[in-house]
Amino acid sequence: MAGLQLMTPASSPMGPFFGLPWQQEAIHDNIFTPRKYQVELLEAALEHNTIVCLNTGSGKTFIAVLLTKELSHQIRGQFNKNGTQTVLLVSSAPSVAQLAAAVKTHSDLKVGEYSNMENIESWASKEWNKSFIGQQVLVMTCHIFLHILKRGYLFLSKINLLVFDECHLAIKEHPYQEIMKVFFSTS
Repeated sequence: MAGLQLMTPASSPMGPFFGLPWQQEAIHDNIFTPRKYQVELLEAALEHNTIVCLNTGSGKTFIAVLLTKELSHQIRGQFNKNGTQTVLLVSSAPSVAQLAAAVKTHSDLKVGEYSNMENIESWASKEWNKSFIGQQVLVMTCHIFLHILKRGYLFLSKINLLVFDECHLAIKEHPYQEIMKVFFSTS
């Protein structure tokens, strides 16, 4: 691939990235050097809730993966023993596979993919818990997340990071809007 080279933090011309904790776990990763604006947005997202508005192809997914990695120390514990998970939401099933692939490429985190509502609609709490225990990052459609949230299979208190892809959809009648209503009702 043009422009892509395998690099460890130690061999990076910039030295160990920007002092971010995930540098140590990126040794077997296809490391991309974040652009300055991506680092600035990452730092802002670490401080407070952030909406990233960038053109297509400008690295929004990469920023989400970097943020996930930066906070990964919070999800490395066991989920059933006060652990948390990162949830990345998309609005369409094909986007689940794309986003999950990006997380898998750039991290060593265990990623669960949930894109087919028909396959999981009949799952009870037991099936969801079994699935959650084996995962650190959950990539799913917003419809599935709303389904499990409303049924109490996953609680917002068990989530360390919640990312909305295409968050502009929340301004109209959309599952994102319903998810935010649940968030504000529990805050």
